[in-house]
Amino acid sequence: MKYRCIESFSVEGCNDGGFPYNIDVKIESGSVWEVDKNADLIGGDIHLDDYASMKWIEISMENLERYFEPIN
Repeated sequence: MKYRCIESFSVEGCNDGGFPYNIDVKIESGSVWEVDKNADLIGGDIHLDDYASMKWIEISMENLERYFEPIN
């Protein structure tokens, strides 16, 4: 499933081990993200990948509904 960001926001950045590194990651409005169902979740309800920017985030379902819309 893919989602488009409809409102820019920031999340705390984490490395691949799940440790925060005190830098906010800006998620841009219009960016397209894909659900990774095989990811090991480390702090969110859902894992999203933005292959264009090589970013990944984990967010709550509440924030998914607030900041994203599903796309085909």
